[in-house]
Amino acid sequence: MLINDNKLVSITEINRNFSKIAKSTKESNEPVIIMKNNKPDMVLINYDVFKKMVNLYNKENTIKTANDIMNEYADVFEELAK
Repeated sequence: MLINDNKLVSITEINRNFSKIAKSTKESNEPVIIMKNNKPDMVLINYDVFKKMVNLYNKENTIKTANDIMNEYADVFEELAK
């Protein structure tokens, strides 16, 4: 997912207009970066997009773990393949 830098919002703006910003975020599926002291602090994101990101992260972690195990025990797997 690409992050649109135009979706930067101050924490003050979030406090004043949370409902409007949340509705826009939900409709657009684009995250909003919440700035605090002119630095990125938090991200507001649609829950469905968040779930997809978590699922992708978990899938990638599972694949990495499987590859690590296969590499660590490559000799065992080669022996079993005979």
